[in-house]
Amino acid sequence: MEKEVIISLSLAGFATIISLTALIWNIVRSIIEKQPKIKVEAKLYQRLASNDIKGTEFLVPVLTMKAINTGNRNIHIDRIYIETDKENKKGDRKFQQIERNRLIEYPVEIEMGSVFEHNFDLSILYNNFINKFNFSVQDSFRILVQDTLGNTYKSKKIKIQSIGQALELYQSEKEAETEESR
Repeated sequence: MEKEVIISLSLAGFATIISLTALIWNIVRSIIEKQPKIKVEAKLYQRLASNDIKGTEFLVPVLTMKAINTGNRNIHIDRIYIETDKENKKGDRKFQQIERNRLIEYPVEIEMGSVFEHNFDLSILYNNFINKFNFSVQDSFRILVQDTLGNTYKSKKIKIQSIGQALELYQSEKEAETEESR
């Protein structure tokens, strides 16, 4: 009879450990799933644009930022920043590229599985890096998205040089088009 009691108590103890482990795992998983999650992508590409007056089409370099809500709840974006590898003259590594204006009303709500997209003006961005902040083309930057809870999400790094090359290509194509029209 003692042997049966020991086996019963051992099985009860083992079952308690398993159920307690499962309970803790479910609580931790529930907390993790409720955390906001945004995947930030930044890509430089050529977009096809047209000149309404002449009816000609040409490629325009564009830096697009996409904030993808991969979490299980809606998220509100409060700010979009640019972060650089090195500090500017004031000692800052971050600056707000997108001003709070009438074009984008903050906070921007991103529903579950939805995407918020913004295109950056490359000439302004490049001039800020080279002229205003005195960076070299070898430096890099990333785009930061901050939600209303203060969480920050980062894109992968992009070389400033890639923006300069895209702008040079665009300028040369634009000059070639001007030459052809003469």
